[in-house]
Amino acid sequence: MKYIVKRAENQPLSFIRHKKKSSHSYKNYAEKDDLREALLKEQEFLCCYCMRRIQTATEDKMKIEHFKPFSVYNGKNGNPDLTLEYSNLFASCKGDEKRAKHLQHCDKTKENKEIKLNPTDKSLMDLIKFTPSGIILTDNEELDNEIDNILKLNIQPLKNGRKEIWESLEQVLKKEFGNKTVTKGFLNNKIRVWKTKSSQGMSKEYCQVAIYFLTKRLAKAQ
Repeated sequence: MKYIVKRAENQPLSFIRHKKKSSHSYKNYAEKDDLREALLKEQEFLCCYCMRRIQTATEDKMKIEHFKPFSVYNGKNGNPDLTLEYSNLFASCKGDEKRAKHLQHCDKTKENKEIKLNPTDKSLMDLIKFTPSGIILTDNEELDNEIDNILKLNIQPLKNGRKEIWESLEQVLKKEFGNKTVTKGFLNNKIRVWKTKSSQGMSKEYCQVAIYFLTKRLAKAQ
């Protein structure tokens, strides 16, 4: 996960107009492709939870995630008043919904559950850590339970993706410096590279893993 900045001005015009209608609802909003595109651009074409690439803003490639669900779950009331609240909406991957249940994740496993780990809360996103084996964690029991058992972000395929980023950076540093101390200038340059978006506005897949790794090394560099 990585911090997401929500801006009201990113809402598509069709979405703004729809909310002004007297009979507006999420279900009768017909231009959902506009909303998908706005959300995806805002998130730099990464899933709000797993940070995997979402290539296109189409229904077959992504979901519109209501962070606070509008449906009832386990007897708890939903949040129907938030169905058209832009700050409550994100772009989520499909969560490998066609694969075996133990390989599903993100919105597919979150379903209508309420969680605290909001990508727009920087104080929470600052708690996110990664390990060389690709594990994502926070050292907070409640949040780690959401990561492991609701969002399922530590299933093996996702861990493998993050581990690959970590190991590739270790190889880069080893090749460049060997047993010498890595310089701050080199690390700062790499951090800038990983923070840079493509000409299409896309961030690199799992970019926050790389930024975390490089920032940790930067703290030890000379």
